Amino acid sequence: MPTFSVVVPVYNVENYLSQCLNTLVNQSFKDFELILVNDGSTDTSGSLCEEWGKKDHRIKVIHKTNEGLGFARNTGIENCTGDYIVFVDSDDYVSYEMLEIYDTYLQRFNADVIYSENFYRVDNKGNIIGPLDQSLDSIFYKNDSIFTELLPDVISSPPEFIGDGKIGVSVWKGVYKRSLFKDKGLLFHSEREFISEDAIFQIDCLKLATSALVIPDILYYYRENFGSLSMKYKEDRFELDKILYNEQLKRVEGLPNQEILEERIERILIANIRLCIFQESLYKSSRIHKRLQRIRQICKDPISKKVLHHYPIHRLPFPKRLICVLAKYNMSLLLLVLTLLKYRNRSV
Repeated sequence: MPTFSVVVPVYNVENYLSQCLNTLVNQSFKDFELILVNDGSTDTSGSLCEEWGKKDHRIKVIHKTNEGLGFARNTGIENCTGDYIVFVDSDDYVSYEMLEIYDTYLQRFNADVIYSENFYRVDNKGNIIGPLDQSLDSIFYKNDSIFTELLPDVISSPPEFIGDGKIGVSVWKGVYKRSLFKDKGLLFHSEREFISEDAIFQIDCLKLATSALVIPDILYYYRENFGSLSMKYKEDRFELDKILYNEQLKRVEGLPNQEILEERIERILIANIRLCIFQESLYKSSRIHKRLQRIRQICKDPISKKVLHHYPIHRLPFPKRLICVLAKYNMSLLLLVLTLLKYRNRSV
């Protein structure tokens, strides 16, 4: 039984897949299996998976009909035999020492979950844009400290923090003990059910874990993709954001530190309100009066009004605070004009 199972969901990434797999098969740590789940790709990604599978006996290739990222990961989990599971997105790539570094920490701490807080951002050509450096220390959490100290920073950031995320919910930031899935029933929901399946997963995961470790090592190269699901215009995006918000609130009910957890969930909704206003303002297929109408609907929504009045927006950094104040008082025209001026050369 290998130490690690690396699960890579694959969907229409023929331009990036080989770079991703090259960094995985050439890991300095050799005791792992690599599970490629081709989620109904319509380009050459499926055949590329087969070619790589013939080169390395550690690679398992699974072909399935398209159901989305969450269910592709679940298929990979069902076929894992390793002690720990690592998830890598197929348009990204990793450090050649990633698994070796994870193994070193696991030998020392035996944590249920490890999060690598820092990562590099790269453009579509693989050029490094810059690291997102957050901390320099390893921090170990156990039992209630998972809820009082770690989970808030996984969900989002405190009001004064510049970014909306601190550790963040992306599952590729971590390594997870397989027993969380096999024995405790941890699984992914579909992104077609929740707009961020990772946000739901991380709450579920940390509710089951008894120990977790956050490390400062930069092990992952995340490709900025402005065509991704998180960036594409969706007419029902705000409705999906509200569903996610309500589901997160349900999942933290009764946990230690519930009030702070709810505040962090509110910050994520506020970030999503800003994103929706941004996208509605720049949606080139919609006439100006329609864009304005949609922004008004977002600002006047009962959940928006509740959160914007309850959250301590006065503690936010100024640019975010300004947008929140304008949204709170439904200054929709000003929101539209400011967005168009700031992003005059962009559209969605």
